[in-house]
Amino acid sequence: MNPQPNAASKPPVPSLEHYETLLAEVYDWMQGGWETKVDQSRELFAELGLTPSAPGASAVDLGAGTGYQTAPLAALGYAVTAIDASATMLSQLRDRLGTAPEAPDASHASMTPEVHTVEADLCRFTDHVTAPVELVVCMGDTLSHLPSHEQVAELLAAASGVQDAGGRIVLGFRDGSQALAGDSRFIPVRSSDERVFTCFIEEINEDTVRVHDVLHVKSDEGFVQNVSSYNKIRLSAQWMAEQLTGAGYQPPTTSVAAGMTIMSAVR
Repeated sequence: MNPQPNAASKPPVPSLEHYETLLAEVYDWMQGGWETKVDQSRELFAELGLTPSAPGASAVDLGAGTGYQTAPLAALGYAVTAIDASATMLSQLRDRLGTAPEAPDASHASMTPEVHTVEADLCRFTDHVTAPVELVVCMGDTLSHLPSHEQVAELLAAASGVQDAGGRIVLGFRDGSQALAGDSRFIPVRSSDERVFTCFIEEINEDTVRVHDVLHVKSDEGFVQNVSSYNKIRLSAQWMAEQLTGAGYQPPTTSVAAGMTIMSAVR
């Protein structure tokens, strides 16, 4: 294998840079395939009983990525605003749904009558939606990519602010209340004949971990190593439930699926 020079000494980068330079192009592969993830979201939404109150009811997908939640929500009949900071992943979302690329002079692009994409900071998502929003979803551990717990709380308050009574929020995140130790810090994500992806979790403090992603890609000379790291905040189910109720939601229902905590609450 051919590691990058001084790869181990590289400092952490902002999460968006980490995704754009390392993860975005291989994200669907490392997650097990786009169709698989869409099917999982479809099953989850069926279990939660998500249905629009009327065709075209507004839904917002925060951290939409390549569309794991956006596609099934649109299929259910929601008008979805898919928001993500990664231009690469939003481009893949549009490609997956067979739509034209975003117009250069548009703040967002109409993909179908049911879906719009917006490249934006999640913390400013209210600049891009019109209240009332019937459903807000934020999945895939997106919340832990925000810079601080305060910004998570502010985002939840902002979500509540664009919803009427009866509006619903669905969140996904990894519960980080228990620190990883020993070999459990090394996580084999996925491997194939062409790629090997491994993750190492470094405990920084009680609020933060550093995620080191290591991707080996096969070349004519052998496997080439690509390394990047970024910081994530640690979220606990108890803290998240408290923030939801503090933001004006009813006590959430909670479940765990494939290592992810799923919370659903009604405003």
